[in-house]
Amino acid sequence: MSYSDGLPRFLAAVGASLKHLTLEGPMEELDPSTISQSCPNLETLSVLGYFVNIRLDLTQYHESNQPLPPVKGNWNSVSKLVADLMDPGNPIARSAL
Repeated sequence: MSYSDGLPRFLAAVGASLKHLTLEGPMEELDPSTISQSCPNLETLSVLGYFVNIRLDLTQYHESNQPLPPVKGNWNSVSKLVADLMDPGNPIARSAL
């Protein structure tokens, strides 16, 4: 079973009960909507990539009764992730701590 097979299945099984989640390792194979669909009650998401570590505060979505957006970032490129963080339309930019 590969990382891309196991993690989505694990999140489908336990994701609804998670409030906090930390992921470490390659993220390029993970569908961005997997986390938002499987973990609707998530308050914080930490992503520990090869070059970048980031923590997202997702409580604003719960406070305004909005569904969590797909979490998509360029986790393996510092310059591309900086561009994501500077884009006010990107959910990562609104949630980064």
